[in-house]
Amino acid sequence: MKDGIEATDQPEFRPGDTGRATAGAMLCALALLLLFGPAYLGGALPGTAPMAQGGSGPIPWAATLAVGTGALWGYGITLAEWGRRRRWVRAALALALPLGVWLLGLGEVARGPLPLGLLPDPQSGGEALSGLLALGVFLGAGRWGNYWPVGALAISAILDGAPAGWGLIESPLGGAPWGPSVAAAMLDLSPRAFVMESGALDWMRHPEIYGPVGTDRIGPELRTGWTGSMACRILFAAGALACTWATLRPKDR
Repeated sequence: MKDGIEATDQPEFRPGDTGRATAGAMLCALALLLLFGPAYLGGALPGTAPMAQGGSGPIPWAATLAVGTGALWGYGITLAEWGRRRRWVRAALALALPLGVWLLGLGEVARGPLPLGLLPDPQSGGEALSGLLALGVFLGAGRWGNYWPVGALAISAILDGAPAGWGLIESPLGGAPWGPSVAAAMLDLSPRAFVMESGALDWMRHPEIYGPVGTDRIGPELRTGWTGSMACRILFAAGALACTWATLRPKDR
């Protein structure tokens, strides 16, 4: 009790904080658009070819946006100042997005063609995409800074564009920008490669990266390769636990 006002467990909220954070995020998004927009429009990132030309539609773009989208989702959940007694509501909302994508993958196996049905193994592809979303929710809900959504999106875009040199870098000898071992390591870190290969697509031979990355030079001994691995399930389980923990823990600020 202080000055006749009963103390509560609600953290102090200053309206100006949200306004400054939103303005800062918009400025960062504008900067990213100016920096990476020409590279996207120039086809620097694979995944833009129409499906009729051997493209894979929106799935690679969903993989690029997954961590940033999850971080924005998690950050938005923490802006609503519910009390300690409603932390489980926050946790349920945090899990809604990754679990929804996972259930979509299961539905693909059971019922047939939806967007994830473009992958040979939509269940594993859905687990990979859900794991990236859950990782983003963990980053956004952790209250480690106001710019995690934009930062997560920037990192994903950088990792996905790196194997092709963002369409702006060429090898001094012509052709693909990096040597086979460097390109293979970059593909191992690419969210797109992780989702597409977890979904059992032969991403290394897909026309969207075969030429720009020069995957014909990359032997199987250089790649980790996500097809048939347990990485998608491990990331999904770890991400779900992490984003639940981030939303359940007390929000002190």
